[in-house]
Amino acid sequence: MRSSERQLRFYWRKWKGAHKKPVPGRAYAKMPLQYRYPIKALYGPRIQDYLGDPAIIKTLTSMAGERLSKAMTHEVEYLLSQAGK
Repeated sequence: MRSSERQLRFYWRKWKGAHKKPVPGRAYAKMPLQYRYPIKALYGPRIQDYLGDPAIIKTLTSMAGERLSKAMTHEVEYLLSQAGK
């Protein structure tokens, strides 16, 4: 795996146990795996794959339009209620 590929991945640390401060001078990389944080690479579809699909874009724009309309109605009602005080 090239370093450029490694930079594009997302990782999630999974830690079970007490959180302690690192000890200065201790070589954590040389310790057995059971004492180090287990890191698991997360994989999934690219966002470009989803946004390139016209059916998904159509659904997304309709849902976003409904949400925007609802939010704008709420904001206008709030502003009008504040002006009436």
